[in-house]
Amino acid sequence: MTGSSASRPTLSDVARAAGVSIGLASMCLRGVAGPAEETRAFVRQVADDLGYRPNKAASVLAQTRVRRLGVVFALRRALHAHIVEELYRASTAAGYELLLSATSDERPAITAAESLIDSRCQAIMLIGASTEERTQAKIAGTAPTILIGGHAPLDGVSSVRANGFEGVQLAVRHLVELGHRRIWFVRGPGSDGTGDRLEGYLDAMAALEDPSLVHVIAGGETMESGIVASREIIGADPRPTAVVVHNDECAAGVVFGLKIREVNVPEHVSVVGFDDSGFASQSGLQLTTLHQDVASLARLAVAEATTRLEHPESVPVRTRLAPELRVRESTGPAPKAT
Repeated sequence: MTGSSASRPTLSDVARAAGVSIGLASMCLRGVAGPAEETRAFVRQVADDLGYRPNKAASVLAQTRVRRLGVVFALRRALHAHIVEELYRASTAAGYELLLSATSDERPAITAAESLIDSRCQAIMLIGASTEERTQAKIAGTAPTILIGGHAPLDGVSSVRANGFEGVQLAVRHLVELGHRRIWFVRGPGSDGTGDRLEGYLDAMAALEDPSLVHVIAGGETMESGIVASREIIGADPRPTAVVVHNDECAAGVVFGLKIREVNVPEHVSVVGFDDSGFASQSGLQLTTLHQDVASLARLAVAEATTRLEHPESVPVRTRLAPELRVRESTGPAPKAT
């Protein structure tokens, strides 16, 4: 009996042979909602081939109803912290526990998501626009996946986000009404989900019927990236009189970078951000920006996650919410030509 028990395959053996995490293997074998059917079938086949049999006592404990959602977020993003706060409220109201897993330069989204799966999270919510498609695909193959704040190009991934196209059009129209025409756009890093914000800028600028006024420069997610972008703005000849930036943190960096070079905001250059992060209304910045209804984003994301768990046949939904322009002190009339 001792020899038989020692040679019995374990859950770790099944996970290793199937090339999945222990948490995912457990979910597949227990039949809980989350894993894709092809993944579930493959893991079960591997278990059968190995002759795996679950421990009866452990199975009774594991079958206790788990209602758990996972969130992948970036540590250094102010907006992410606000979204997480609202996700806690929404998940509690829905009767689900919420677990967090952070990304960093050394910890990619897939690693953060896998740790949540290992902790028996049944659905994963990814905050942020810059999650790569292949990462989304890998996570979506293991659990229902909802992208918050970005575009989900894959059929199996749901998304909830602000309408960036509409928002940036509001920003450009606001600046045009103030007399601006040389309006630049500071984009996000790479080809991320802020693409609809860039499309909104290009469409709104087309109404001015002067292609020479259109100018897009590289930006990023952070204040530091905005400071770098400000150097290009300062060095331009002619300099833009207004700038629309794809998010608030980068916009704050643009404002800071301009001010330290004695380019006043908004007297010399007006600046508009996007997100209405908590710091946007602080004294010394007072950033004109596009407000996102974060509470609604969180409620809709949790509702989508629970719907996909409780109704596995449901089709992933893509939802876009209309942003609202919040006018503060970083925008003003276009400077008079000299």
